[in-house]
Amino acid sequence: MTSDCTFTPLPAILEEEWKLMDSASTWVAAQLAASTPSLDDTQRTILELREHLRYLYAALEIDTPQAFASYVEWKERVLASRGLERDSLRRTIELLREYFKSRLRDFDYARIAATLEAGIHVLEASGKTGPPAVRFVRGFEHMDPDPEALIEALLQGDQARAQSIVVACLGGGIAANEVAVRLVQPALYEIGQRWQENRISVADAHLATSISSSLLSRLLSPPPRVSGTPRKAVFACVEQNLHSLGLQIVSDAFERAGWQSYFLGADVPTDDLVGFVSRLKPDLVGLSAAQLPHLTTLREVITRLRGELGTACPTILVGGRILNQLGEVWKRLGADGWDPDALAASRR
Repeated sequence: MTSDCTFTPLPAILEEEWKLMDSASTWVAAQLAASTPSLDDTQRTILELREHLRYLYAALEIDTPQAFASYVEWKERVLASRGLERDSLRRTIELLREYFKSRLRDFDYARIAATLEAGIHVLEASGKTGPPAVRFVRGFEHMDPDPEALIEALLQGDQARAQSIVVACLGGGIAANEVAVRLVQPALYEIGQRWQENRISVADAHLATSISSSLLSRLLSPPPRVSGTPRKAVFACVEQNLHSLGLQIVSDAFERAGWQSYFLGADVPTDDLVGFVSRLKPDLVGLSAAQLPHLTTLREVITRLRGELGTACPTILVGGRILNQLGEVWKRLGADGWDPDALAASRR
């Protein structure tokens, strides 16, 4: 299976824009400290600013202001859940806008301004309607079985109870892929959300992930492969993406569909990933990105694969939480397709 997908390169980040990213954090931190005497941890402020700028840079790289707006919406929700002042986020973005306006030509500034304005618009809207209540996963509110029971078992570290919930679903005739996508995955998304809202600890979240991974490997393992030569698929999380369980579910779903899957896991270095695909020559490559900055790496991987393999490049599918949030941005990355979960991907 090969692909002849072509795409239009996005505007490159201007060199002066990139150079200003680092100095912007120092300048804005100084302005915030001068106007807010209680803000005494300048180094922490600079680190937070660099996080904002990392997401701003990624949104500029994919030419999608809405991507930065989604980050701002998420950041505001996290600040609100931790009892921190949300107005400081708007002030920070306004100062970033002021900084870039004074240092870039009008034409160059316009693109950054549009992206920052998208973030400000989100904050203005939430000021009128209250803090956003958007969850990472929508559409699971009326599921049977209710993921809430599994969430409770996972957070209590009750592996036996979690297993009984999954076994009951399988015994009730629910397919393995359905159990993984419509029960286990939403439960883990919700647990991740609770960690971000400071309602559970890192240890709680890691325990839930560990139990879930164990359940998936023991109870939802793929059946023996049928005879013949199966199609081959490689699945990998791009560099710095540490969230691999969702992609493991996709890989297992392809195995159940008769493919030979090669699951490379989390945080796969770009050079190693491209080299592996070049040697294996699979029919399909599935790549996962969880956060906005991962999209820059994702685009680099796709560009490398197409450039080095040419017409022999396999079909490239992409997925992950950030792509589920941003809709059709995957088309700008040069991918052949996007699937929101393992059920959709395995139907291909």
